[in-house]
Formats: sequence, C-alpha cells, structure tokens
Amino acid sequence: MTAPKPSVLLIDDESGVLEALEEALGDAYSYQRCTTADQALEALDLRPFSVAVCDVNLPGQSGESVLAAVKSRWPGTEVIMVTGGRDLQTAVRCMRLGAYDYIPKPWHLEELRTVVARAAEKAGLVRENAMLKQGLPAPAAWSCWAAPARCRACGSSSPRWRPTTMWC
Repeated sequence: MTAPKPSVLLIDDESGVLEALEEALGDAYSYQRCTTADQALEALDLRPFSVAVCDVNLPGQSGESVLAAVKSRWPGTEVIMVTGGRDLQTAVRCMRLGAYDYIPKPWHLEELRTVVARAAEKAGLVRENAMLKQGLPAPAAWSCWAAPARCRACGSSSPRWRPTTMWC
C-alpha cells in the first residue's frame, strides 16, 4: 500500500501567492488553500494537516494568532510562517509560539521546498513515534480522527473524530 501524500494547508490572503506556493512545492503533497485565518481554522477542524504554510499578515486574525491556535489545538501540525516583512521581533515571536521555521518573501525555491519537506518529515516521524510508544502498529492504525477525546498519535483535540486507516 502506498502511503498518502503529506497534507499541506496554504494560508495567504493573496491568491497569486497561494498558486505560486503550490506550484513551487510540486505534486509531492496534497493541498488546501485558505485566504483567511477563519477559513484555515475551519479547515483544520475538518481534517488534519502535516504542515501549514501561513502568511504573517492576514486580514482579521493575524498569522501569529493562527500559529498559536494551531500549536495549541493541533500540535502535530508543523507551521511555517512566511512574510513580506523582515521584522526580527515578529520572527522571534513566531519561533517562540512554536513555528517550525520563518521564511521571508520572496522565498528561494530550494529553501522553501527543503523546509516544507523537513517539516512534513518531522510531523510524520513524531506521529509514528507516538504511535509506537502507544503500542499501535505503524504506519496506518490510528490517526487524528481515531480517538474519542484526543489523538494518541499527535495530541490533537479536533472535534471531529472517526476511525480511519490514514495518517494525519
């Protein structure tokens, strides 16, 4: 059985940036695009993601608030922050909130690809390690949709739970 592609949530208020991100990362991932923080949080409530690539400057809630929500509610999702600004204080705040990395725009394609690949790999390894510690067979026994209260693999407390044989 072929393992499913890692899922990546792309969050940016500019549709051109979302298209460029998806094109730059290629077909190694499955994607969902969101243009607001609220859309992104709703998408995360519906299904788990391995990686989220989030713009710091979003309409409504900031990218930082999305990062904080993701790390508290879906700790198995690695978040990469991107921004057009070069504010060191914002970068430090994002890293302290749990961002996997912080990439200024315009990004270098190889750096972006490498960071997303490493974040997806880390998310998968953390899930697999948690499953093995629980004595669950890997790779396809339990996922974020499987537990009655909290995912045993990644710790997510998403409100939608159901049995599955797919990875988060």
